[in-house]
Amino acid sequence: MARFATRAVQCWRAAARTTARHVRDSPVTSRRNAGSDLEGRELPPSPMEAAVATGPMQFGADNNAGPNQPNQTILRAQNSNQATLIVRNETAAGLTAGGGLTVSGGPFAVRATGGQDSDSPGIGVHGTADGTGVIGEGQTGVFGNSVGGGNGVWGRSPQANGVQGVSSSYDASGVYGENTSGGYGVAGRTFGLLNADRAAILGESLRAPGTPATGPNGKAAGVYGFSETGYGGVFITGQAGSNVPWANSGGLRVVGEIVKTDGEYSEALPHPDGSRRLLYAPLSPESWYEDFGRAELVEGSAEVEVDADFVAVLGINDGTYHVFLTSEGDTEGLYISNRNARAFTVREQRGGTSNAPFSYRVVTKNRHRQPERLAKLEEPEELTKPPQTLSRVTSDQPDSLQ
Repeated sequence: MARFATRAVQCWRAAARTTARHVRDSPVTSRRNAGSDLEGRELPPSPMEAAVATGPMQFGADNNAGPNQPNQTILRAQNSNQATLIVRNETAAGLTAGGGLTVSGGPFAVRATGGQDSDSPGIGVHGTADGTGVIGEGQTGVFGNSVGGGNGVWGRSPQANGVQGVSSSYDASGVYGENTSGGYGVAGRTFGLLNADRAAILGESLRAPGTPATGPNGKAAGVYGFSETGYGGVFITGQAGSNVPWANSGGLRVVGEIVKTDGEYSEALPHPDGSRRLLYAPLSPESWYEDFGRAELVEGSAEVEVDADFVAVLGINDGTYHVFLTSEGDTEGLYISNRNARAFTVREQRGGTSNAPFSYRVVTKNRHRQPERLAKLEEPEELTKPPQTLSRVTSDQPDSLQ
């Protein structure tokens, strides 16, 4: 057995001498390589940097050490300002440079750890390029896993999207977020700037490319909210309950129609006992607008001017609006004797000459537009009920991390 061990050592030393002669005798380029640090900054040439071999190099040993062989090649650098390994595929005369490094392996082709033996957080992989710094391809293209209090995936861009996701599957999402501890699945934040129209979260639904505006289109929602146990959506302004007069501050801003199915329109108002009580809104088969006021009879007659702004915004141009009167004194009764786009005249019945206050209610339609009476609601059926299954990812993280 001792003879075999001695023979193995002799063979290893002979192979080492042969490898040394091969490197020494190989044609080399004479220039030095500057290299860069992990932040991409150019480093000065190192006086200790070896010449670069122009031929292929092989690291490791033959696979004859058994199934439990140790790491076959270890590269160490003792200068913290220099990279341990620089791989560069450079152009030659009439040729285009190929890939810099190709690695094939078992569970991990490349496993990088940064920040070891350092007082500051390190970087496992740092990719720099004119195009894409890092590209991942596989069942999971890129997987980020935080073992501490940091982010699993973090993106930043000075001019474009910090993180962008695109999916070609109808049953999947471009970006999917899930929180298994009850927090937010997806969160967005932005900062209000003067004269800027921005939102923390933007949802957009567009026509299919090439489909004319007058053609048939689906009615996909820009933002869809669904909850099994709570509200489908909650909107809160930062000025709610405060006296700060911020302009355009509101809990909900809608451009277009509001269509509600099931439930009631209500407002929750505070009660002196500390609770909140619901008050409900009246509904009508047509769209009506109304204004209220008070006036007073003088010797049985009164002329009441309709609010000029009310007239302007609703396009009132004649006297076809409704006026409902309620006497607040002892009279023979009240009626409308004349009305036009500007005012209406109230008189006491039976030629009465009372001096008494009264209240009125003006009701009219919007002359600029008027929806159909009791119009039928037409929309895809799936928008009227919650989805049966949510579009979500499956457990496609690497097996070694599950």
